[in-house]
Amino acid sequence: MRKRDALKIEKKIISQASTTNTSLLTASYLISLQIAKCKKPYSIGEELIKPSVITAYNEVLGQSAAIKMKDIPLSNVTVERRISDKREDTEMQLIEKIKISKLFALELDESTDIQNSSILHVLTYVQYIAGPSGRAV
Repeated sequence: MRKRDALKIEKKIISQASTTNTSLLTASYLISLQIAKCKKPYSIGEELIKPSVITAYNEVLGQSAAIKMKDIPLSNVTVERRISDKREDTEMQLIEKIKISKLFALELDESTDIQNSSILHVLTYVQYIAGPSGRAV
């Protein structure tokens, strides 16, 4: 009976820890997305946002909530990795949608420089048919 009760307690602790880690990871991705949308330096996460969140949580929800917020990963490298992950995911989703589309069009931009050398710009426009509705995206 004691072993069973101890096992239940351990399962509960592990479950709480994994839920907390997941929510902190999600918060890190959401904050990194906002940093990218605002086109701010990645260091703003650790220098401004994290201290502000901790102070606000301490004031509104108490010290225990503020302590949890200290564990949100928001270093420069972490924010950069989160933004890169989001970019790669968006790119993969776009590629998959283009692959399943029956029709698509690509537009590339080419120009010449002063020495009359041809330059292919990296900017690419893609239009494809999305889903059963057949609307172009």
